[in-house]
Amino acid sequence: MVLTAGNSFLRISVADQSYVGTARRAIKEKAAEVGFSGEPLEKLSILSTELATNLAKHASSGGEIFFFDESTESTIAGRLLAIDRGPGIENLDEAMQDGVSSKNTLGGGLGALKRLSDSVEISSAPGKGTVIQCLVSQSVQGRVKSNLLEKSPALEIGFISVPHPAEIVCGDGAAAVVMDKMVSILVTDGLGHGEGAAEASRRAVELFRQNAFDSPTSLVRRIHAELATTRGAALALAQIDLMSDLLTFVGVGNITARIYSRYSSFGCVSIQGIVGGALGSLKPYEYEWSPGSRMLMYSDGILSAAKLTERTVSSANMTAAEIYRDFSRMNDDATVVVVKSKSEGR
Repeated sequence: MVLTAGNSFLRISVADQSYVGTARRAIKEKAAEVGFSGEPLEKLSILSTELATNLAKHASSGGEIFFFDESTESTIAGRLLAIDRGPGIENLDEAMQDGVSSKNTLGGGLGALKRLSDSVEISSAPGKGTVIQCLVSQSVQGRVKSNLLEKSPALEIGFISVPHPAEIVCGDGAAAVVMDKMVSILVTDGLGHGEGAAEASRRAVELFRQNAFDSPTSLVRRIHAELATTRGAALALAQIDLMSDLLTFVGVGNITARIYSRYSSFGCVSIQGIVGGALGSLKPYEYEWSPGSRMLMYSDGILSAAKLTERTVSSANMTAAEIYRDFSRMNDDATVVVVKSKSEGR
């Protein structure tokens, strides 16, 4: 099973009410493109309208809506994500009741989100803003895999990958592959932004997906050769062995990776260089991956102050979105990957 960030993706900025119709039409078109039809497609249309309306009415500086295709062979799945940096929701329980709406609580339509979605998550912090995630699915047989968020019994993996504000393609890439008790995770940052950067990341991700459990140094060298005709990229590769509680890491360039254990946290070591360009001697580093461990990986479109401390309640996807909301530089491609242990799966 495979998670890939950024392949089937849509981002819409919502500044005021005039953007609501645009958001609804764009998301409905993208959802139909990935296979949604009938009632689930209409649900996504209504959800996008509700989310965009709330952003326009209540987020002081507007916000963004994202659509991610997370379909499998048997299920078409879409993830809607609304992010704002507004005043936050003062009373979340009240706001989730149908018909509740005030300038301070972002309440209009939030109760409807629960009825129309397979699942809803909301995270809000006064003075920081709100993140809302809605999942909608539709069963179908014989479907080709798209972006798959792997269901590991031991780990939860979440991501957000967002292009430079002036681009429509993301120069970053992220992927994860799960096989039994092994997990392999890649984050890339193609040099610069735009199509040239995106091409480098796409090629790195594709080769990774085909060879995810090769030795980390061998795999990075193969990616290095593959990217020789591209701009090149920064890269971080983490392989987690859940049987031996060991994480092996190889990093090149400015992808940050940090492991959080129950009582401490520590950064993973990367070397200077460019994969596909000037690459020095690779060295794998090994770290303990204990029950309850978490990992945060992000590209340099995220401020270095980003951390997982005290972010223990939200799902991995929501945590990644919160990190993006709070620490995005807003002037580059930005990718966040969050990995959380599930103690019940050990």
